[in-house]
Amino acid sequence: MVYATKADMLKRYEEQELIQLTDYVKPFTEAIVDSVLDQALADASATIDLYLHRYDLPLADIPPALVNMACLLAFYNLNRNRMTDE
Repeated sequence: MVYATKADMLKRYEEQELIQLTDYVKPFTEAIVDSVLDQALADASATIDLYLHRYDLPLADIPPALVNMACLLAFYNLNRNRMTDE
């Protein structure tokens, strides 16, 4: 079960930033690469599922806190390979 969607990510982060994080393979499309974003969201959801093992999954209703956490984890995962000025 995926706890967040592309729309949820766009509510929290700038589209241009998501483009930079997902469109890193030539030829560049100048758009969000859905397959990369979907994989980051799936990985985030899998991590959340590890902590929800005592509950019956999939959840009937997804609490907003889980949507937020899935977005945060996906954004972190997208950024982990990014070079910084530091």
